[in-house]
Amino acid sequence: MGWKKVKEHYGIKHIVQVDSRSDYGKVPCILIGSPYIGDIIVIRISDAKILKRYDTKSRSNELLMELQPKLDEDEKNGTLKQLIDEQDTFDRLLPVYNIQNRRIVKMYCENYGYPNVTTDGQLMYENTFASQKRAARHYLMHRSKIRWHIWWWHVKERFDRIRHEIRAFRWELEEIWDCIYVRCWGYFFVKENKIDKS
Repeated sequence: MGWKKVKEHYGIKHIVQVDSRSDYGKVPCILIGSPYIGDIIVIRISDAKILKRYDTKSRSNELLMELQPKLDEDEKNGTLKQLIDEQDTFDRLLPVYNIQNRRIVKMYCENYGYPNVTTDGQLMYENTFASQKRAARHYLMHRSKIRWHIWWWHVKERFDRIRHEIRAFRWELEEIWDCIYVRCWGYFFVKENKIDKS
């Protein structure tokens, strides 16, 4: 996958990453963007088709305005597909640890920290990537502790709600019992007090 080849070939100064977002069919795409908008331009990796183009009407970024026509032309002539199909080469490989599905996964990158990306194109956010395995483990344990407290608070709240419902239901049962008692046994045991009007 040549996400780095694309970045180097066009001299892109923005963040270039690989992601599989649901907005684009959950297929791997090269995203060109900024820290605020990560998907200003989107290129599907499988066929090098541009799924989202830079809106040149806004004319707010000259670099992207110059980049978009080049991408359009290279999409048509096949150069973009060739770049994506090429294997990326990296100057150095530094180990970096990522937290995925309650597990620590070892990856590699050229430079640590945000907004750098791993060799497979994942943007390295500070709260999910660490340069040392110990730091990743510490973060994972800390996140687990927070999730435990949130879970316990939800369980306690549900039990309080259940207790409240049981008390309300008990009051309803007492009301029903009073009605049944009066309707069934009231004819025999409850005597009417007649008031003498004379």
